[in-house]
Amino acid sequence: MKKLFQNSRFALILTIVLVIFSTLLNTHIRLGRISDSVSDSFYASNSETPIAEGLRTLAGAAERLATLGEEYRPSEAEETKENVEMLRTLLRYESASPATLSYYYSSLLSNCFTLESVLVQTDLNESQEEMLSEAMHDAAEAKAAIDASSYNERVRTFTKRYDRFPTNLLAGLAGVSYPVLFT
Repeated sequence: MKKLFQNSRFALILTIVLVIFSTLLNTHIRLGRISDSVSDSFYASNSETPIAEGLRTLAGAAERLATLGEEYRPSEAEETKENVEMLRTLLRYESASPATLSYYYSSLLSNCFTLESVLVQTDLNESQEEMLSEAMHDAAEAKAAIDASSYNERVRTFTKRYDRFPTNLLAGLAGVSYPVLFT
């Protein structure tokens, strides 16, 4: 064993392996932290309303519209409620990708506008009209907060800075996943 460590070829190979391992470990730790902080800003932010909070607000508005629209457009109301439930489940466990959540965001916005166009043409009583107005106001505020979020800009900045050689190669080897855009 002592002779093995005195062998210059073995020492060189061991040094190369250690340098490669430490480089990958450093990349995983350093780049992983930065990537995680960008991804985490989807669910929590100190400076703005995170996208996830805007999605929760939109889900609440969509649910109220669905309740109001059950009498007039039951199929759209049911679809809206299913989308609301799925979105809330995904948000509860913070496990869905931004791309998946974006699908439900688009679906709920479409559901809201469809139900609004139907409900505006019906003979609603005063309390129903107020409920419609409040729900659409909340949906518009949620959309504005999501649109104003800097999450996508942070993802673009991260990608622009780190998605080039050799960092992208090292990141792939080190198992670092890049944050995904909310489109």
